[in-house]
Amino acid sequence: MKWKQFPYWLKGGVIGGGVTLVSVILFYSCLLFVGWQVNFVCLPFLFVSPMFPFIDLFDNNPFLHTLPRFSFEVLGIIIWFIIGALIGAFVDYIKSRK
Repeated sequence: MKWKQFPYWLKGGVIGGGVTLVSVILFYSCLLFVGWQVNFVCLPFLFVSPMFPFIDLFDNNPFLHTLPRFSFEVLGIIIWFIIGALIGAFVDYIKSRK
């Protein structure tokens, strides 16, 4: 199946989740390059990423601190996949009306 044959909701989900996955990989590769201490060099990768809205959620919620280490990233990728899929479904709905 080619990319042009995918439904719009799947295209949106792949784009949303893919961009988030790339930003997570860039952030962790920066941390690996400079050492595992979070410093100011790697913060731009976090601030311009789609993960930024979830930082406050994970910082202030004591329940979420008990989850495994990579739950922040996995939750962000899943949420952005769902948001992209909803946007794609909306685009498909608008295009099918015309």
